[in-house]
Amino acid sequence: ASTYLNYIKIPILFRYNTNNSKTVFFSLFLGPQFDILSSATMKINGQTANTVGTNLKASDVYNKSGFDGVLGLGLGINLSKNFVLTGHLRFYYGFGDAENKGATYTGGGDFYSSKRGTTNNATGGGLISLNYKLVKKEKEVKKK
Repeated sequence: ASTYLNYIKIPILFRYNTNNSKTVFFSLFLGPQFDILSSATMKINGQTANTVGTNLKASDVYNKSGFDGVLGLGLGINLSKNFVLTGHLRFYYGFGDAENKGATYTGGGDFYSSKRGTTNNATGGGLISLNYKLVKKEKEVKKK
């Protein structure tokens, strides 16, 4: 059995860069992130699980929102005056329980066992991008 959860993630991150005018520079991201569950799908042997006869949808057994901590590390390479190649790795860890332990079937049966522990979301990802910097041209000073 597998469960597929889709979230809208809203990060509020502090970013620190080393001197980005050098050829190579590093960056650090750190901060909170708010998650909103947009959809959930349960599959058994590759087929969507049938919930006919119950009052539950797959999204009912997961909490609708969550709070994460985010840590990211990055590397930038100035290829020219205007082009920068960057790579970032980010890791997210959910501080709250991803599952709705209070979910019950029609008739009062609990979806999750009362002995089941906390389930936290943890995800990671990477990004490689080519960026274009808008650089303000400096005015030439004429000497007399």
